[in-house]
Amino acid sequence: MQTYRISDLSRLFGLSSEMIRYYEKQGVIQPQRDPENGYRIYSSFDVFNLLEASLYKAMDIRLGDIEKMKSSDYMSGFTETLKQYRQRKSDEISYNMILLEHLDAMIARNECAVHNQGNYWIAHTPASYRFRMCESKEDTYSKIMTPESVMKSLFSASVRQFVDSAVEFSDDHETWYFSLEKKYAESLGVPLEQAEYTGERNELYTVIDMGEPHTFRRKNLTHIREYLSEHHYDLSGKITGIICGRGTDNGHFHRYIELHIPIRL
Repeated sequence: MQTYRISDLSRLFGLSSEMIRYYEKQGVIQPQRDPENGYRIYSSFDVFNLLEASLYKAMDIRLGDIEKMKSSDYMSGFTETLKQYRQRKSDEISYNMILLEHLDAMIARNECAVHNQGNYWIAHTPASYRFRMCESKEDTYSKIMTPESVMKSLFSASVRQFVDSAVEFSDDHETWYFSLEKKYAESLGVPLEQAEYTGERNELYTVIDMGEPHTFRRKNLTHIREYLSEHHYDLSGKITGIICGRGTDNGHFHRYIELHIPIRL
């Protein structure tokens, strides 16, 4: 009969000797002792059992449940386990698909941000939910006002990648928000009781650089009103925006923001 030492199993499965002994303690494998030297020796069945255990572990089955599953109604139990594992993987794929979609949109926005400063174009703004974060005036900011329960939801592991920093410009101050597109917020099951809803619309877009912290002034938006006047556009609501990024390029700190300007088309 072919036998194996613990070093053989360690090499075959890429497991440490300690992990193999752990499987042994859990009853997954049952080695014998070499009568000549007392070393553990493992049979081909131990190899098969260890292979199965690694499969079950990959499907998030606890080792303590393996023998329970194998000792009664095994095929039906294993089939149900496979179905549950498949569902988890399907959910992961669905999540990753919407995450890739969001990342593609972020990449497109950021790649063009620097080049789009001073340029204007009409684009579609998707519906979104936004949660009030704070207010500012002349780059001086109030205390964060987002409830703790909302913060925990927005910055959970599954949601935080989808959260944008958004702003709305009023006559004498700005209101900052955490914003999620409607399709992502609803797909991810984000609680929306405290959110403000903004519907989809077509708007005039441009990009500005708010510059170093504490240097932004509302006069920086003067060129927007000049552009509207020159092109006979009527402002139909408050200007909003999405932060593209904050950081240093060529020795200067930049705060690029994509502005969305509601106009009557």
